[in-house]
Formats: sequence, structure tokens, C-alpha cells
Amino acid sequence: MAIFHPFALLAIFSPNPMKRNKRSLPIPQHEFGFTPDTFNLTQETTLDGERIARERAEAERARQLAEAAQSALFAPTKTAPESHAYRLRAGDLVRYAGQPCQIVRVNDCAAVVAVARPAREFTTLCGVRVRIQPKPALVRISPQSEIPILSR
Repeated sequence: MAIFHPFALLAIFSPNPMKRNKRSLPIPQHEFGFTPDTFNLTQETTLDGERIARERAEAERARQLAEAAQSALFAPTKTAPESHAYRLRAGDLVRYAGQPCQIVRVNDCAAVVAVARPAREFTTLCGVRVRIQPKPALVRISPQSEIPILSR
């Protein structure tokens, strides 16, 4: 006796082996004949169209009145525009940490100040005096900082 795989039997008895038995739909399906006037997308010019236009105009008027009655959420604090948005500007000479320092750059987050570091002096084993000047330290402060400006 030959043993067949269940899908092998399905392939023998059905035209498409992957297709399951077709059940009828629970709702009867009918074909509908459509005429070109069925899906007419032109606007109506009857009284109903006038009513819709009037309701839209009233809704727009109510929306405009409601917007005019509301106060602004983010109202500007100063009415006169300034020539510069920040108090400090790039290139300013300011007094920071008791010494004059240069402002390198300014953006909305910070003003970068170049603070000079003291020079290192030492004598080598051969008896030669050496002086090394390190790069200035970059310190970030507020662009609206109230530090004294020595020159612009």
C-alpha cells in the first residue's frame, strides 16, 4: 500500500493545489449598473448649496472673532527691534576673571570668551631658560551677560 502526503492528494483532485475550497459569501452579491450621472461631481446650485455656503461663512466669521479675542501666546517682550540680538558681540574686549579677554563668537546659546593662561617658565637640564605660552582657554558665558565691555 502506497502512503501519500495529504497535499499530494489535494494536488490530484483540485486544479490549484494552493487554493482552498471556495465558500460562498454570506451576503448575496449583485452587479449594479451605473449611469454616467451616478457620480456627478459638479456643485449644486440649489437652495441646499446656498445653505452650505452661508454656514461656512458663519463658521469662518466665528473663527475670526475667536482668534481676535485671544491674546498672543508668545508675545514679543520688546516692541522696537534691536540692531543686535545679544548684548555681547564677537570681537568685543571684556573684563573676565579680572583680566581683559576677547569674545571669539556669539550665538543664541553662549558667548565664547578666550581667557589667556599664564606662561610657563622653566630651566632645562642644560641651563637654558624656556618660556611656553599655552593656548587661551575657551570659556562659555551667556550672550546677555552683564560683564563690563572694555572696547568694541
